[in-house]
Amino acid sequence: MRPKNKLKLAKIRDAVVVLAGRGGLVGLSMNEIARKAGIATGTLYVYFAGKEELLRSVYWEIKQATAAAYFHRLDPTLPLKTRLRTIWMNALSHRREHYDEAVFTTQYYQSGLIGEEGRQETHRLFAALFDVLEEGRRHLILKEIDPILTACFLIAPAVEMAALERSGALTLTPQICETAWQLAWDAIKS
Repeated sequence: MRPKNKLKLAKIRDAVVVLAGRGGLVGLSMNEIARKAGIATGTLYVYFAGKEELLRSVYWEIKQATAAAYFHRLDPTLPLKTRLRTIWMNALSHRREHYDEAVFTTQYYQSGLIGEEGRQETHRLFAALFDVLEEGRRHLILKEIDPILTACFLIAPAVEMAALERSGALTLTPQICETAWQLAWDAIKS
């Protein structure tokens, strides 16, 4: 069997991301994806058995890159607040730079397609974040609440800020980003 063409795979991934962003996952068809990617529908089926396999593959490719971006240059020897700030700023930066991909992964995660095993695997990809949050909770630096809820209050502001910037409703200056980080921190600290 011939190896899959990386350029074609990138075009397929990009087509899925763009089309899902425009119309969601439900109405997305293999024909539409192939057309947008500039390949024959038959070629798409050589790469993927069907839509579910294709969406799952795109999701995991993007999620792995997202997790790597969140933890980029994370120094485990630094104080907890500094580590969480690094993760937060990385999350904001990644969301801004890869907004359409983030929209796709959110849609996929919230759909019935991911399943419980997929949710658990996604959680494992972000284990470094949950470890830091658990450490903060153990040392009474962070509120005594479930780390998943803490992660929501930490990361959700970055997600929303990227959306507001994308819509033109907010210009993200370094000062605004720093203020938003402080607000996120204030929400989770003890």
